[in-house]
Order: sequence, then structure tokens, then C-alpha cells
Amino acid sequence: MVAVADVAAMVNLSKRTLSNIRQNITIALGLKGVFLVTTIAGLT
Repeated sequence: MVAVADVAAMVNLSKRTLSNIRQNITIALGLKGVFLVTTIAGLT
């Protein structure tokens, strides 16, 4: 049996996890952009 507090904790954890995933995607895309620009400029 799942208590209401457990559901609230799971929702909080899922929100933090989603935030972490979004942050990781943003950083990865940013790094790809940096390498794209430096490759086009001939610096890599």
C-alpha cells in the first residue's frame, strides 16, 4: 500500500529527475554547438 506522503515524494523526485535530464540535454547541445563553431572556424 502506498501512502500519500510516498506519492508526494515520488512526484518531487520525478520533477527533480526531469530537471536534471533537461539540464544535461542543454549542456550537451551547448557543447555540440561550441564544437560545431570551432570546427567551422578551424580551431579544433
